[in-house]
Amino acid sequence: MIGGSDFPGERLMACLDPRLREERARKRKSLHQAAEEALEAIVASVRSGRLKGREAIDRRVGRDANCRKVGNHFEIDVTDDGVSWSRQQGRTGDEMRRDRCRQFPVAVRPAPEIGSALHGVHERAKWIPDSRGRRDMKIKLVAATALAVSMQLVSQGASYAQDAGAFRMLQSYVRDYTTLSYAGGKVTGGILAGTNTIIESSGPPFVQDQAGLVRCFVRARTVQDSAVSLEASCTVTDVDGDELYLLARRDDGDTEAGGGGTGAFRIEGGTGKYVDVSGNCPYDTQYLPDNLVVTIGTCTWERTP
Repeated sequence: MIGGSDFPGERLMACLDPRLREERARKRKSLHQAAEEALEAIVASVRSGRLKGREAIDRRVGRDANCRKVGNHFEIDVTDDGVSWSRQQGRTGDEMRRDRCRQFPVAVRPAPEIGSALHGVHERAKWIPDSRGRRDMKIKLVAATALAVSMQLVSQGASYAQDAGAFRMLQSYVRDYTTLSYAGGKVTGGILAGTNTIIESSGPPFVQDQAGLVRCFVRARTVQDSAVSLEASCTVTDVDGDELYLLARRDDGDTEAGGGGTGAFRIEGGTGKYVDVSGNCPYDTQYLPDNLVVTIGTCTWERTP
């Protein structure tokens, strides 16, 4: 048994778990890839002139790259002219060495639910036939008690598991916007309606090649010649009728044909298989002629009950 600061007053039981090691390695790889793609998108925005200045670049790095929970795996250098980075292999290696073990808290005193289980075992044990004497009665009681505690620990261990993964999606819309002049700039609002297709995925609930419908309510404002400030609430409905909720924010580019920009979706759960799903999706959007819009997002997600 070992102790840990995350579980004060408790002892921990550690065990080798090869499946946990594989899952953590897969998740870490997908997060690294998503962070690097976010950094590449930032570099592209700087080169195109849509993103300028060290402070603006630094904010974008913090919003799109560092939110991957692997920011300490990268050495990121932001300047007035761009951003560069390199992978810190040492930190990744340290995590890989810790991937093999799973820790389960084992309370010094039985938790209330364990105590209830033990009480029930003792109550039932009183009625076990004692045909072979009191010693046999004690053995049966100890065995039943061990079984109750084991089942409780297994259920506690299972509750620590979390699903996570990554996917890429392609959204194609037709836009129906209205724009008004307002306070030296303009405000835009309206609907995007179209399809959402999962083009790559590490696994369910996001299924590769699965298509659904997407509708977004868009609110945007532009002041003089500054970049657009845009927010959109989107609902994706998949083939099973389950809904995924996305909140898009963008402070880059514009909403004119031939334009576009980069931003990020925040996954805010949904219904059915998406109830406990959260995550982040940096995206690049292009506004095309004939009121068409295309968006590609690269997402990482996790399930948080």
